[in-house]
Amino acid sequence: MKNRDLNYRLLAILLAGLICYNNLQAQQANAHKIDLSGTWQCRLDSARVGIQNLWYLENINQNQCQLPGTTNKNKLGNATVPLEQLVARKTLEIRPDYAYEGLVWYQREIEVPEHWDHKQITLFLERCSWETGLWIDSVFVGTQFSLVAPHVYNITDYLQPGSKHMLTLTVDNSVNKRPSVFLPDASRDLINLRGLQMAGTTQTNWNGIIGRLEIMAHEPVWIEKLKTIPNIETGTVKVELSINNTSGGGIEAELGLSSQLKKTGTSDEASAKWKLQLKNGSSKHVVELKLDKPLLWDEFEPHVYQLEALLKSKTNAVTHIDRETTVFGMREIGTKGTQFTLNGNVVFLRGNLDCAQFPLTGYSSMEREYWEHSLGTQKAYGLNHVRFHTWCPPEVAFRVADSLGMILELGIPDLKATDTYSIEKQKQELFRAVDTYGNHPSFCLMSMGNEDKGEVLKVSHANMQIVRDYDSRFLYTSTNNMIVSGTRDEFSDDYFPSAWGTAGTREAPLCGIIWGGHSPLDKSHFCMESPSTTRDNRKFIEGISRPILTHESGQWHSYPDISRVEKYTGILRPDAYDITRKSLEKHHLLAQAKDFVNASGQLSLILYKEEIEMNLRTPDYGGFQLLGLYDNYGWGLSLVGILDEFWDSKGWITPEEFRRFNSATVPLLRMEKRAWTTAEAFTGIVEIAHYGKAAIKNAKLIWRLEDEKGNVVKNGNFPKFKILPGQLNAVSSLEIPLNDLQAPAKYRVKVQLPNTEIRNDWDIWVYPGELEEAENKAVILSRWDDRAKDALDKGKSVLLLVPPDQIPKAVPGVFTTAFWGPALKNKQPGTEGILCDPRHPVFNYFPTTYHTNWQWWDLIQNSSAMVLDDSPADYRPVVQVIPNFLENQKLGMLFEAKVGNGKLIVCSIDLETNIDKRITARQFRYSLIKYLNSVDFIPGRQLESVVIDRIFKQNR
Repeated sequence: MKNRDLNYRLLAILLAGLICYNNLQAQQANAHKIDLSGTWQCRLDSARVGIQNLWYLENINQNQCQLPGTTNKNKLGNATVPLEQLVARKTLEIRPDYAYEGLVWYQREIEVPEHWDHKQITLFLERCSWETGLWIDSVFVGTQFSLVAPHVYNITDYLQPGSKHMLTLTVDNSVNKRPSVFLPDASRDLINLRGLQMAGTTQTNWNGIIGRLEIMAHEPVWIEKLKTIPNIETGTVKVELSINNTSGGGIEAELGLSSQLKKTGTSDEASAKWKLQLKNGSSKHVVELKLDKPLLWDEFEPHVYQLEALLKSKTNAVTHIDRETTVFGMREIGTKGTQFTLNGNVVFLRGNLDCAQFPLTGYSSMEREYWEHSLGTQKAYGLNHVRFHTWCPPEVAFRVADSLGMILELGIPDLKATDTYSIEKQKQELFRAVDTYGNHPSFCLMSMGNEDKGEVLKVSHANMQIVRDYDSRFLYTSTNNMIVSGTRDEFSDDYFPSAWGTAGTREAPLCGIIWGGHSPLDKSHFCMESPSTTRDNRKFIEGISRPILTHESGQWHSYPDISRVEKYTGILRPDAYDITRKSLEKHHLLAQAKDFVNASGQLSLILYKEEIEMNLRTPDYGGFQLLGLYDNYGWGLSLVGILDEFWDSKGWITPEEFRRFNSATVPLLRMEKRAWTTAEAFTGIVEIAHYGKAAIKNAKLIWRLEDEKGNVVKNGNFPKFKILPGQLNAVSSLEIPLNDLQAPAKYRVKVQLPNTEIRNDWDIWVYPGELEEAENKAVILSRWDDRAKDALDKGKSVLLLVPPDQIPKAVPGVFTTAFWGPALKNKQPGTEGILCDPRHPVFNYFPTTYHTNWQWWDLIQNSSAMVLDDSPADYRPVVQVIPNFLENQKLGMLFEAKVGNGKLIVCSIDLETNIDKRITARQFRYSLIKYLNSVDFIPGRQLESVVIDRIFKQNR
């Protein structure tokens, strides 16, 4: 008992000592730092006259604001256009509460501690948009420009320790062509760079400072920069240090380095000391630290090290101790032919675009919680890669990505002109990016811009070569989606993100649609080719010697969820949702809004599954970058995600279900078609894409065929085999007799590695090989005319099979949802699939769910959607086409009604042409005829003949 009490006392003493030590460390840190967050005086200067009017000599007391923050957050600037005007203009962009472009002056008084005498003092401003100027008292210190890195000013010579000083800042967020107030040549245009940090459509063109604001005191001899270069072969990390000696002469210093794993917080993995001779001023030094048993960083085991550098020096009998820390990971990114490698292992990049969307603030979050939610959610859905579209995230995003094993492609502001000044500014941003964030293991790839061509592409390529020579820790590309007329081999890029394959031509699309907003009707293989799972990209990348990433893959839209407006509790107004609500009310469709969302979402989901698998089916491929996993509210509301713009699920699929077809190891099935008959045997080829760390030995995959209720109707095993990593593995052919199956019915083919998450499945439909002739007593006609009216007057049942091409003003039938969004309405119908009630007896012999699936492909592609706006407000077609949300017409491919004394069904699907060869169309026609002649054919609504007249009059 006494020994236990003694142990408790010792433990308490140890914990108390640890707390005291931590408090002392915090006090010492605070003693060398002044936090500038809080209240500042500010003044708007949209006319840009403050400098010439010497505002820096005045006390700016026009407004008070909070920094970190923005003019919008501080309710400064101009109130934006009222919603009523936007509705009239059908404007879809986000609308901040306040908008401001120009200079803003920020000012506050500071007091420099007396004990900072002989210190080097810097002002640190994190995340400025985008050009700053600094005065201390009446003296101009300088100006800095960067959207990528913090603005850091050395202000030692402008301060007197123990005194108060006035700190005056300008921040200029002008994106229009205006002369910089700091350029000597006033005719020079503002820098021709653009990026999503100030894009107005996503992150908003904010003005302010949103990160850390602080003044820091450094020792006279201090470490300015630490650069880590890991070598996994030797187990060492080379450390390049920039050390500034302001003592006035050469001195000797002792450098100590130590590293430890961040995650475990264990004792030092390695440590060493060196004697350094420091000349006066800045000098560079290179040392190498040997790790004992280094652990590598990758997507599966993201081991992150923290490196601490301790510099001891003495000047005038005063000892100076400077301490700096950074992170690093033992990782090496590279290429092997047309594939990426990480630490020598082939890695397949499953990526998503981050388009700088922050729907509550309008500017990048600086909070760890946000990035843990954003990046963690993407990881949960099986992604291992994020591309930042023409913008660079803050430091905290890299730290979270490091911990998750996410591979980041960093973007910088895009060059939009080739004037010398802009070129130089882009180059400077490149150097700042690699210097500021280059130690993070998650930072692996870098792009100069987006979709550049011509002279801009050549300049970006030249800048890329310069920065690659400077820092070879990353892979570089000149632009995302390089559009060139000749071979890409004329460029020295390490990899090519592209929507096009060989020679960059439109004849070699790598996406599900010919990228660029063309109509899916004639530019999407999803609409132009009958459903199968055989397609891959191998023929489109022949002759390309480096890895390709499919650029902005997917982009399949879904209908807006108007209830999402309730989540916008910040500074942005999602007007498109309000516009959609008003339009739905006007067209009497508001009650169906949620059904439109879910039905269109399920269709977009099956398109994404097939598109992702198409990339995985391609041997020796680099990967893909989705646009996107989450919705994009910029550029006209592009709701292309399975997550909303808050990174929250829409309820369509769980992360576990999504990882079936989007993870490091995915079973795949190549089959020629989705619809089969009982006269056939199902045939397919099973493969498995495996990009895990190691081989899977003695793998024994199983297969099952299940009915809609999940009952296993057939099953079997594949022979045991070894699944090799870094490649597409052939498994076996699969043949399943169908002659004894119940038909018509939907089935699901499943392939799984038991007791693991490795599984996948595919829907197929099985129809009878032979159909009995359906008894028909109804009148079948092809147009609405006197014959149809006469038959109805006589109490007959009438089936009107209207040829799709005889409805010229109808909306063309298209299997897919809109590509990117109806903002591209001039090039595509903008519809979002179908909506129906699967319990309706018309589907008794044609199994379906409430939304579009692959068995509808032939029917929809050979149809037109009739405009039914002239029907009663609450009338709904049997098969409804989900409309373009900008127009919200009531559309249908199949509707029924009591008309006069008879009963009418109108169908605008082609059920006549080559019907014997189109097994789904044949089956649907059979089900339709059976329903028409059954006791179930009791239309629930009466329509006057004049209503049908108006429907066809507006369509003719």
